[in-house]
Amino acid sequence: MTASQQTIMVEAGGEGQRLDRWLAEQLP
Repeated sequence: MTASQQTIMVEAGGEGQRLDRWLAEQLP
């Protein structure tokens, strides 16, 4: 795996965590 691929995976993971947090905030 190249460094650029690792960076993409890390960035995607960060986006996923932010999305999970956003979804949790939308629930009553």
